[in-house]
Amino acid sequence: MFQNPDQLDASAEFTQTICSKLSTDRGVHAETAISAASRMAGTLLLRSTGLPVTRFDPGAPVFIEAIEEQGERLLGTVGQTLASLQVPFDPSKLDFDTPQANSPHLGLRETQSILDPSFRAILAKYRLNEEQGAQAAAVSAAVLIHNCAGFLDPHVSYTIAAYGIIEGCKTVPFVS
Repeated sequence: MFQNPDQLDASAEFTQTICSKLSTDRGVHAETAISAASRMAGTLLLRSTGLPVTRFDPGAPVFIEAIEEQGERLLGTVGQTLASLQVPFDPSKLDFDTPQANSPHLGLRETQSILDPSFRAILAKYRLNEEQGAQAAAVSAAVLIHNCAGFLDPHVSYTIAAYGIIEGCKTVPFVS
């Protein structure tokens, strides 16, 4: 799954960063944390394509088949990591209609604004490119799903991750 052993360390730092930066006096909202890791995975994936996204308006949709395929592979990384973490998960039980009660508390713009500088610093620290960072962030999403499995159905969490990856890799980033 990983091309570079430092990706695992970066993934752990992504998870730690998400938990520290999104923590409130009530703790960390699970759905928001899972969505954040997934959105950043998608954002890094989009940047890794070399498309001149900075030339487009932030928030504009991006529809390119190659990104769709790469996004599916990124979601596959989430699934593979869940399997390796032995999270009880059956793809046939997925319902992509996420209950309103499980909506993340932040949007894409806020997520990128809060996390992008730290994620870029982590990539630089481990000398990872954005594609490697996207994979590490997808693993981070799976770790968060695993950590929340005792109180949040992994199928709901996976759906949140899928939407986050799609949103991140199909939207021009709000931060450049």
